[in-house]
Amino acid sequence: GRLEVVGVHGILHLGASQVGLCKAQKLAQASHIKLTNSVALPVQVDGEPFWFARDGEIEIRHRGQALLLAHSIESSHAVATDMVEWALQHNVINVQQRNRMLKEIA
Repeated sequence: GRLEVVGVHGILHLGASQVGLCKAQKLAQASHIKLTNSVALPVQVDGEPFWFARDGEIEIRHRGQALLLAHSIESSHAVATDMVEWALQHNVINVQQRNRMLKEIA
């Protein structure tokens, strides 16, 4: 078994990738991963927010498989629609972009 490490460009990219509107950038696959950093940054580990401290180090090893529970397609569509509406309300996207995205989700 291997772990997959992906990267996103911000909270909107993270949300969009979690509901299937876009894909996170694949960075690596391995059974053992060691991450170090020179600046503090927010990360997400197993779906949980985590503050990665400056000069921090995280070591992850694949030890086996676990059951993964996932949202239904209907639930994912509702989250995606909510996210698109939020983006419109906060002037991240315009009405034309919103309509195009909602058409893709449907």
